[in-house]
Amino acid sequence: MKKHILFSIVCAALAVGAVSCKKDSTTSNPSNNNNNNNPQPTTGWNWKEGSTSFTADSAFMNMGYKTFIVHKNNSDTANRRFFEINLTGDVVGTYDFATPGNAFLYLSGSRNSFNATGGTLKITAAANNKWSGEFNVTGTGSNGVTAISGTFKDIPGR
Repeated sequence: MKKHILFSIVCAALAVGAVSCKKDSTTSNPSNNNNNNNPQPTTGWNWKEGSTSFTADSAFMNMGYKTFIVHKNNSDTANRRFFEINLTGDVVGTYDFATPGNAFLYLSGSRNSFNATGGTLKITAAANNKWSGEFNVTGTGSNGVTAISGTFKDIPGR
């Protein structure tokens, strides 16, 4: 009887381990598509300005100020990118940049800036001090940029 119980426990543990260790190919490989033929979002902050795509080196939510802080190439002055996105909240919802209290500032290179005058940032998930969502903004920029769009997934809070 003891052998039967021990055998059952070992089999159950192996079955759970086999399922939990399986790699989910749809999230581990961003080139895979879901059923809607849309690429799966990858963890981190990704955006597009014009036809050029970028992935941030660092991104976090400053929880005290409800502000996303995002960096790319921080030590390379000519190619650096920086976002500061201030929101009126940090919960699931849509934040409009035409609304007072929401602000989207993007800096590129050593002297180029972009300020959103329209568009939204949508937080689609906010749990366990991590935020996910998407944004699509329009505005004016000193480098000719007039629109920026992107996604973010599992951005940690600090």
